[in-house]
Amino acid sequence: MVTLAGLHDCLNRVSYMSFSIPNRRVALIAIPALILFLSSYLVSQARQPVLGISKGTPPPDAEITASIGNGDITVKLVLINHASTAFPLLKWNLPEDGTLENALFEVSRDGDPLGYTGRLAKRRVTPESYMPMEPGKKYKATINLGNFYDTGPSGVYEIRYRVFNENEAGDLLEIASPQITVEK
Repeated sequence: MVTLAGLHDCLNRVSYMSFSIPNRRVALIAIPALILFLSSYLVSQARQPVLGISKGTPPPDAEITASIGNGDITVKLVLINHASTAFPLLKWNLPEDGTLENALFEVSRDGDPLGYTGRLAKRRVTPESYMPMEPGKKYKATINLGNFYDTGPSGVYEIRYRVFNENEAGDLLEIASPQITVEK
C-alpha cells in the first residue's frame, strides 16, 4: 500500500539524484504526473461505502404542501424512498426540527426570488453525516419559512424544495419537489 510518508520519502530520494538536462525535463513532467495519479488513487481508496448502502440508489421523491397561519407560511416536507434499498440522506437536507442551516428551498414572491436569510453552515461530509432512509418509509419535516425567508409581505409565493445530496462516490444527486404556489 502506498502511504503519504512513503511518497514523501520517494520524492526526497529523487530530488537528490543527479540528472542530465534531458532527464531532468522528463522528471519534472513525470514526477508531478505520478503525484497526481497516486493522490487520486489514495483518495478513491479512502472512500468507504456509507452505511453499507449500495451505489446507484436513486434519490427519494420530495413533496411539499404549504399553509398560511398567523401571517406565516408553513411548509410541510415529505421525503419518500421508493427504492428497494436504503438511501444515504445527508442529515441537514431533512430539517426534522424545523431549523434550516442552508437554503433548502427556492422561494419567490410575485416572480421575484427571495434570498435565504437564515444561518449558513459549511460542513465536511463524513460517514456520520448520513441517515439511512429505509425503503418505502416517509420522512417528514415542518418549516416556518418566515424564519428563513422574507415572507412578511402579501403576494403570490412560489416554493420548491431543492437540495443536492452527495453520495458515497462523491457524486451530487438532486432531490427536488414540484413547485407549489401559495397566495398570501
